[in-house]
Amino acid sequence: VKVKDKPTAVAIAAFTKDNKMLLVKQYRHPLGKLIYDLPAGGIRPEEDPKQAALRELEEETGYTAKNLVWIGRFNWAPGNMAGVVELFFTKDLKIKRKFHSDEIANIEFIDFNTVLEKVLKGDFIDSTLIIATLMVKARKLL
Repeated sequence: VKVKDKPTAVAIAAFTKDNKMLLVKQYRHPLGKLIYDLPAGGIRPEEDPKQAALRELEEETGYTAKNLVWIGRFNWAPGNMAGVVELFFTKDLKIKRKFHSDEIANIEFIDFNTVLEKVLKGDFIDSTLIIATLMVKARKLL
């Protein structure tokens, strides 16, 4: 078994200037329901993590950002998975005119305090969203 320690995925904790978090609402078949998560996806061979994060943000939401700040990394399941997720933060979302309308997910802007409350109550269960929310809070980014 070959173990990779380089990042394989990215996720973006993206916010409006008034601290609303950009969340993606998607149906997850294994859970049999809609859940909230972050814009996220894989890193292509020719990309660095920041490039991949900007691409995924645009593809999934139609938004872009000038400044992305790295805020952490994690592994979903170290017991059976080697992939590492690089987390990024931005607070300067801008609508991008040209986007892939077939790839745009159902997005919602939710106040960060509400997101944090739902994470702490167990209402939001996506691990990437939970970790990013707690990193934003711990780093006092808002």
